[in-house]
Amino acid sequence: MYNSFLLLLIAFVKPQPASTFIPTLTSRRAPPFSYTNTRNLKASEGFDDIAFSGDQVLGGAASNDVLPTDVDFDSSIFYTSTPPHPPSTYISTLSSPSALNSAIQTLLSLHNITLPLSSINSLIIIGAVGVLKTNDKGDEKWYQQCLPIMCDTGEKIRVHYPVRRFPNFKDLKIVHSDNSFIVVDKPPMLPSQPFKGNRWESVVGYLECSGTVPTTFQEVTKILSTSQRPSLLNRLDLPVSGMIFLGTSIRSRSTFSKLSKEGKIKKQYQCVSYNKVKTGVKRLLLYTKDERGGGGMGCSKGQVLCSSDLRLLKQKDSGWTKCIMDVNSRTSFTRGERIVYEYTINLVTGRKHQIRSCMSYLGGSLVGDCLYEPMEGLGVRVGMEEEEVEGLERGLERGRTVRGRIGLRCVAVSVDGKVYRAKEPDLEKGEEPEKWWRHELA
Repeated sequence: MYNSFLLLLIAFVKPQPASTFIPTLTSRRAPPFSYTNTRNLKASEGFDDIAFSGDQVLGGAASNDVLPTDVDFDSSIFYTSTPPHPPSTYISTLSSPSALNSAIQTLLSLHNITLPLSSINSLIIIGAVGVLKTNDKGDEKWYQQCLPIMCDTGEKIRVHYPVRRFPNFKDLKIVHSDNSFIVVDKPPMLPSQPFKGNRWESVVGYLECSGTVPTTFQEVTKILSTSQRPSLLNRLDLPVSGMIFLGTSIRSRSTFSKLSKEGKIKKQYQCVSYNKVKTGVKRLLLYTKDERGGGGMGCSKGQVLCSSDLRLLKQKDSGWTKCIMDVNSRTSFTRGERIVYEYTINLVTGRKHQIRSCMSYLGGSLVGDCLYEPMEGLGVRVGMEEEEVEGLERGLERGRTVRGRIGLRCVAVSVDGKVYRAKEPDLEKGEEPEKWWRHELA
């Protein structure tokens, strides 16, 4: 089981140059330490971050009663919380635009998927069918929305099946809107940008369709011809709730980027954990490099490895990046027989999974975060003992894709001194609080 780690242990025991402390990533899915995970075979297609949640995923005849009331789609195109297979991508060449529906039906039948033509229309409307277009420069690009009037003979079509639904997109709240920015409060388990196979049920999609999923080709055509697609200026992980900024013009995007580089955009989060972490400024390292040299994943499921050992930065082609966050305050309350700790965190740097991974490394993994909880207290350092390496591997191995909301929320963002804050529910008026938050924490 640990053959790949044996070489690493030898490297730790014998004095070696700093460049040998972390092996070079050999593939996109391979994490440092040559740890491999064969569960997520679709990682390279972006499916490794899918969270299956019974109250968020719809499908099958039994779930018809929980579909959004204004969407009359055939439930056979939606997958359940325990799908027979992960969402897949199917590609074919179109013989003619008028044959789009039958081409999709034939393509799926080749993979033992039988759908009536009425369900094919639902796939097209929701955005599960894309088309590959060539622009004037000769570059090819996949367009997520493909209507019969948008495709030509000989073009390739792509079908994502089955389709993930996000009915809670109606819980999104617009906090601020002007000619430059739109600020929204995203509920947990709603994607920031259109999900593969679902164009409308996301933060961006909500604004495109004005909060109502289209149900006909005519409605889709009208939205595409009249709406201006806003651009995300920041993102939140699927299970995280809170503030997201979108730009409505090229100027607003460049302004936001300039302010970010000047350090004039500050973000504040609140999180909850069952364990106590000391307050104060935390300066740690995150491993975020992949084989392409850009921002990547620590391992195939998306974990980011942590360290406080600055010697790792001396390694040649180091993938370690400094990160800073201020654990500003801590309060506690009881829920049942357990003590729960609530933290306010001010971000100084913003890295992938920074709060989730760092809090786990510090011993305070977040409530509901089954991806990082198995790695609680574990990290990388120079000269690790055999049992430490094995413990880290086991923690990576036990990490699971998050299936629901976690105890993390972006509560406020300051842009050049102007603060945008998420609205707190008025309990006296019966407004429902965040499900994971202190009022209803299990």
